[in-house]
Amino acid sequence: MNALIENKALMTRLEHCTDLPSPIGIASRLIELCKNPDVAMIDVVNTTSCDPAISSKLLRMANSPLYARKRKTENLRQAIALFGLNGTLTMALGFSLVQSTKTNSSNGLDHDRFWKRALATAVCSQVLGVHLSVVGKEELFLAGLLQDIGVLVLDKVESDLYQQLENHYPSHEKIIEMEKEAIGADHAAVGAWLLRYWNLPESLIAITAESHQANVAKAQRIESQLVKINIVASILADVWWQDDPNEPLKKAVVMAKKLLAVPSDMLMTILDEAKLVINETAILFEIDLGDQSLTNLVLEQAKEQAALINNKTIQDAMELKTHAEELLSKNKVLIEENRRDQMTGNFNRAYLEKFLEEEFQLSTQNYYPLAVAFIDLDHFKAINDSYGHQAGDEVLVHCSNTLTGNIRDNDVVARYGGDEFVVVMPGTGTQGAIEMGNRFAEALRSNTCHITGYEDISVTASIGLSIYEVGSEMDCSSDLLRDADRALYSAKKAGRNQVVVMNNEDDV
Repeated sequence: MNALIENKALMTRLEHCTDLPSPIGIASRLIELCKNPDVAMIDVVNTTSCDPAISSKLLRMANSPLYARKRKTENLRQAIALFGLNGTLTMALGFSLVQSTKTNSSNGLDHDRFWKRALATAVCSQVLGVHLSVVGKEELFLAGLLQDIGVLVLDKVESDLYQQLENHYPSHEKIIEMEKEAIGADHAAVGAWLLRYWNLPESLIAITAESHQANVAKAQRIESQLVKINIVASILADVWWQDDPNEPLKKAVVMAKKLLAVPSDMLMTILDEAKLVINETAILFEIDLGDQSLTNLVLEQAKEQAALINNKTIQDAMELKTHAEELLSKNKVLIEENRRDQMTGNFNRAYLEKFLEEEFQLSTQNYYPLAVAFIDLDHFKAINDSYGHQAGDEVLVHCSNTLTGNIRDNDVVARYGGDEFVVVMPGTGTQGAIEMGNRFAEALRSNTCHITGYEDISVTASIGLSIYEVGSEMDCSSDLLRDADRALYSAKKAGRNQVVVMNNEDDV
């Protein structure tokens, strides 16, 4: 309603217009009853009985497909018991107000089309309410009927506004855009003003004010479910009365899912049920629906389109799932690549330090041993100098593969840098570490390396071992690695091609 407040000229014309749609006769009395929270059944019966046509229509509505029961509703009291007092009042008010505001215009507005759309909105709103077990479905029906009442008001105060609609009836969204461009407000805001002017309940005013909320994010923040239902129903109405039903149907599918958690297959069920109710209700409201075969054809097209939308949604979901799985797979590959040394394929130093820290924590917490072998290839610089760096790379790959082929399932080999490798051996004590160290040394000695263009050569290594066991004076994993490096230095100092355990500098 802010747009109206800003447009002072429009407000003035509305307030001084003597030809506004207005409730007459029984409608005025029904409005007064609607405002009374202590209204009694006898008051409702007496008021509605004053208009035999309305009484008859209430009975027919009670026996319509929407309220179909095994037992036929035969009198007004039974109808009131079915609808409830408030439901009866709002239903009767709907009949009365529609008759009060049924006028013809020569300003381009198609009143027949207007009331057809209003009826479709009302019925879709009510059927949605039934499916969602919402209390107040009669209120939804009346709100649907009245949500576009602002169009009739603007037709009075802005006589030229709808002239361009005489030979062309665009989508409801286009009409709203046209209104905002011309007067700075849409008919939803004007309609809400009129309902307040009529002194109707605030709930009806709120539904009308937000009836054409096109912004999904804003609509999702609306607390009232009745308002959300009406927004979706208003879009569904265009499926019947817009030349191309596909666009409003697509929008309705999205809105129904996001605002009401209603899937597209349920929406098609609602359209089917609404079709039956619309046909019955149109007779009660004396609204000519025109060629029913055309209406049925449009509905069938809409259902086909909804099936396509649903299939595409499923397909999109599958594609998204496949894409997500591909991304996850690629991410795993990238993570693995970041953990590996590009030349040898062993784990790199960064991963080694992380892995060793985790294993050290587990060892200290669970009191099991942890061993590290620090391995340095002997005279590797001489290989590079004699055969070239490409040959040196071949030697590194060969030694890497040899070490990898001689570890156990829980052991990890990493290239520490240059010609240095580290093997982490979880759960391994001193004796097991010595056995593994000798195993590595023998495997490297006995497996000759073929260098492209040269003879096979034998490669040896110096190996330092460090072991964490219960009682070891080590505070962190770097202490374990440091001690293994010191043992390696001792092995090289002692003549290379041997295994040394920290604190035991004799060859083993």
